[in-house]
Amino acid sequence: MVNVSTFLRAIRTAITGSVPVMLLVGGSALAQFPERPITLITPYAAGGSHDLNARVFTTYIQRYLGQPVVIKLVPGQAGQKGTLEAVQSEPDGYTLIFTDNYRDQLYQHTFGTRHYDT
Repeated sequence: MVNVSTFLRAIRTAITGSVPVMLLVGGSALAQFPERPITLITPYAAGGSHDLNARVFTTYIQRYLGQPVVIKLVPGQAGQKGTLEAVQSEPDGYTLIFTDNYRDQLYQHTFGTRHYDT
């Protein structure tokens, strides 16, 4: 029969030995997001309402995230050029799009092409 104090000592040793391992392994899994600047694609030209709203939005979101948010204006093709650039970007969460939904919905029914799912 196992002595209770020996059993408790074994449990304590197992816990004490596993905590540093969990901290070392868990530290890499708990990387803070974002670790680098975020790109915000605006698929319209400079000076319009989208540009203004994106700039107001980024002033607040930068404070919250603690990282700069870079606005990238990609005008052309009624907003589709910038939208496609956002869709084709690396899916890592560091490229976002600042757009409206009605043009995307209208575009697929007007031109019959779907380069992405809305």
